[in-house]
Amino acid sequence: MTCSIIKNHKFELDLNYIRIIPAIRELDYDDDFLSRFSVEELLHDEVELLHEREKLCLNGSWYFEDRSPLWNHNLHYFEYLFALAKRYEACKNKVYFIKIKQFISSWIKYNPIGIKNSAWECYPIALRIQNWIDIYSILQEEIEQDKEFRGYFIESIFEQYMYLSNHLEKHLMANHYFEDLKALVIAAVFLGDKAVQEKATEDLLRQCKEQIFEDGMHFERSPMYQKILLEDLMRVEVALECSGKESKEIKKYISKMLDAAYSLEHGIDRLPLFNDCGKNVAKSLGALTSVAKKYFCIEPKMRFSFPESGFYIYEFGEKKEWRLLIDAGQPGPDYSPGHAHCELMSYELFHNGEPMFVNSGTYAYQCSERLYYKSTEAHNTVRVSEIEQSECWSNFRMARRARIKCIQQDEHGMVITMTDYLGHSIKRSYAIKYDSLEICDESLGSNLDSYVHFATGDDVEKIRITKGKSKNISALYSEEFGLKREIQAIKISGTDSVRYVIKL
Repeated sequence: MTCSIIKNHKFELDLNYIRIIPAIRELDYDDDFLSRFSVEELLHDEVELLHEREKLCLNGSWYFEDRSPLWNHNLHYFEYLFALAKRYEACKNKVYFIKIKQFISSWIKYNPIGIKNSAWECYPIALRIQNWIDIYSILQEEIEQDKEFRGYFIESIFEQYMYLSNHLEKHLMANHYFEDLKALVIAAVFLGDKAVQEKATEDLLRQCKEQIFEDGMHFERSPMYQKILLEDLMRVEVALECSGKESKEIKKYISKMLDAAYSLEHGIDRLPLFNDCGKNVAKSLGALTSVAKKYFCIEPKMRFSFPESGFYIYEFGEKKEWRLLIDAGQPGPDYSPGHAHCELMSYELFHNGEPMFVNSGTYAYQCSERLYYKSTEAHNTVRVSEIEQSECWSNFRMARRARIKCIQQDEHGMVITMTDYLGHSIKRSYAIKYDSLEICDESLGSNLDSYVHFATGDDVEKIRITKGKSKNISALYSEEFGLKREIQAIKISGTDSVRYVIKL
């Protein structure tokens, strides 16, 4: 079943009309982002994505059967082209520009519509269209000198644009549909399709209203996707302003989303690991704040309470050197909980920006450990009688779900209640004192298991159990997609209640 942005829409490509959208180099050339790619390896047709390297065959397939769908998707995003483009701009050595053309030309030749790989899945199309349009902007002068390459490059962008406009991911919605609409707005400006530009902008604003909480967080409640969609809106607004259609509404959403992203990540050395999240996917917070200020005169404001999404932030200690982030929000949107974890009432604790007590993160979307990373056991939280908080039965499926409610919240801590998917109720209390953090879990008549994960073995000595019996266990930990290691953890078990204190 296909879903079109405009039913029976007809639009003809005019190669003489192309609107150049200014590339946002602060994002495309973000050092943290580009450090993932080796220019020297790319020159030899090798690409490393999510810590896995492959040698490409530019005279054949763009699909690797032994790599995950996520890895293959990343291959088709073409984000690595910006490493070559930056090097070319710096030294003007044609070898880098030639390699960019080789990658693009190979993809066009060996990935016709209908090929059975990741090339024509809508999410990769949405990211690739934007990246190719940015590459065109950065290398406009050089590209326009090669009329043959320019012709089939733009024709491919047009073909992908038309395909995407007729295959919107309304069956998935959430961030997928958001990405589709973002790409259509940008490509419509680039190609001069005013009808789609207007309709896609209208639909994107409707999705902003649905997907972005009043507190500025995206409704899938992943700090990583928060930054990805914030970047999307920044790129859309630059494109709209280029076409003379500034959107004050989009800039309001940019401001709210930036506040949330900034507040969650400020002062720590990585994204907090809530729901599907890793620090090696989204652009850096520094790049996003720089773009907001330069292009939209927006500067982030620090906030500590996000009641709609359920995130709460505490800074304490003599020099505010301790940072506690608590998840007191629902699992995610009811119709799209694919990126949600069993992490209700969980926390991460940082000291001078360094992670100390951590959630396990996200290693991959398609792997044997996927359900572990989504489980209660992989987070600093609690469950009753070895029952998961929510019912996860597949990599992106969550059936019956836990529900959560904030009972009390102030500068000294908070009290939260959660009802798991089978109806068991648990109350968790966080009490912040001048020299300690006390965490207490209660559920009368129930056997409780509370989990605590340590970023390093040095932090184990900081915990004192005041009620319950502890057992040392090992856990998996992934700060980044594609990387994992074992860390120390403990399971604290008891009947009716368990309690422990973290010495500050």
